[in-house]
Amino acid sequence: MRSRTSDTSNSAEKSTQTTLDEEKYRHSKLKFKIGCILISLGVLLTSSSAGWDITNHLINKPETFFSTPHLLLYTGVVVATLGSVIMFVSKRSFANQGKFKLPMRLVIIGILMVVIAGPFDYNWHVAFGLDGLLSPSHLILTFGLFLASIGALSGLVFARNFSPLLTSQKRENQIEQEGKPKQSVVLLGMDNLLSVIGILPLWITATGLLYMFSLPFSDTQSFDFNPDPTFAAIFATIGLPLLLSTILYLSYGLNYRFGILSITGAAFLLISILTTMIPNESLVPTISFYFLSIIPFVVADTILSYSKTKSLQYVAGGILGSCSFMVYYPFITYVYNGVFTHDVVFPSLIALVYSELMISSYSLLVGPLIVSGILGVILGRYIISHSKILEQKIE
Repeated sequence: MRSRTSDTSNSAEKSTQTTLDEEKYRHSKLKFKIGCILISLGVLLTSSSAGWDITNHLINKPETFFSTPHLLLYTGVVVATLGSVIMFVSKRSFANQGKFKLPMRLVIIGILMVVIAGPFDYNWHVAFGLDGLLSPSHLILTFGLFLASIGALSGLVFARNFSPLLTSQKRENQIEQEGKPKQSVVLLGMDNLLSVIGILPLWITATGLLYMFSLPFSDTQSFDFNPDPTFAAIFATIGLPLLLSTILYLSYGLNYRFGILSITGAAFLLISILTTMIPNESLVPTISFYFLSIIPFVVADTILSYSKTKSLQYVAGGILGSCSFMVYYPFITYVYNGVFTHDVVFPSLIALVYSELMISSYSLLVGPLIVSGILGVILGRYIISHSKILEQKIE
């Protein structure tokens, strides 16, 4: 009788402890997610503001240290730094921290690079005057934002898939996995939204890196870092559709639900409109044309969501690649103008030069763009499968 009473007492204590551990885990997981969200939003704000700042430079708009794009850029850095602190503190509460080491390291390295880039950029200005798009300080800043965005996105994905039960008891792991389809619509919608928030800053910062080596905005009085026009065109023809297709395939592959790819693409178009087109009044009439790029996004989203065959996934990648010439408007005008039209691209003439490029050059570019888009799907498939293998190894 005493043995039964003792067993019952031990079982109750174990159950209570398990409940407390689960509550602690849920609290830590929530804080960790909040940290990742803040990092993603901070990077998104900073990188988007940088695009706005480039546009202001192109239209020769007078600016000060406290201009709106600058203030938003600095605010984004502060938000991302705060998020990294919350992410680091909450990670220490997890019983198994191994899964979160990679995201944390990427975030720490990225944020440190961003913080270092600030004074470096100031000293560069003092020493050499105005700088262009490609400069050592800007490269450090953009690459730091890129690493931080990868860390935040992977942190959100790991936190979504991770449970303390995954690493302790196999049986409970099975229960956890079986319970996932019963997730509430609200929680499922939140996970989908977090995927969009995590992917957007990665897309924009990676685009910024590609722009640095393809746009002719880096010729200053002290240095000429402008890329060779032919190299820039080839680099952009391969890199931009490859990035677009990879990112949008990842947005689908992280959720396998219709609509997420389209929402991610629409958000990118909206950010581009707000930061590169509305500030330039001459581009405002082209906004409706630009937003038609949502159509290939929806088509690719439909193909990926309702067909699981590889061949049709590659078709979706080709569609995404082919529309990159439109999605990266208006800056793409400057890339191909150096090779095809050789016009002087004043901000007020961007739409005219772009239309000339569309007529004379798009038919030559569409083939390579489609191939790069297909390669993007292949890369996206590899990243998703490799990340799953990585998670299993850590567990």
